[in-house]
Amino acid sequence: MKSTHLVKTLLASTALLVAAQTPARAADVQENWTKNCGSCHGKDGRGQTKAGRMAEVKDLTDAAVQGNFTDD
Repeated sequence: MKSTHLVKTLLASTALLVAAQTPARAADVQENWTKNCGSCHGKDGRGQTKAGRMAEVKDLTDAAVQGNFTDD
């Protein structure tokens, strides 16, 4: 009985830690996009910026383009 309570407590603690870190990760992703991608791909990812057209970047909202990406 005590071990079940301990497991539940550990799981709840882990869930809280993960939830607490999620907003920071979202902010990191936004900062990374703005710093490294946004100037060419734009806020929407379509690449319809002056720099994006000049560099002929891909439209990241296109399903065919997304299909070529892997998690690696």
